[in-house]
Amino acid sequence: MLEGMKTIVLSMIAATLIGGILGLLIGVLIGRPFIGLGLGGFLGGNFGMVLGYGFLPESPADHPMEPEGDA
Repeated sequence: MLEGMKTIVLSMIAATLIGGILGLLIGVLIGRPFIGLGLGGFLGGNFGMVLGYGFLPESPADHPMEPEGDA
């Protein structure tokens, strides 16, 4: 479980940094660098959380086993 949380947190940190940098660049272009930085960091963090959750392996309990039939 801690390994899964580590994956999510690392992807959130990486995506937040990338989103913040891109947001800062866009913010400078529109004349509002702090709004761009905040918005880019927020969106990047949310994207990183979704991306990190997608990297987690599926639990076997999520897929109930079907009994094998006679074929």
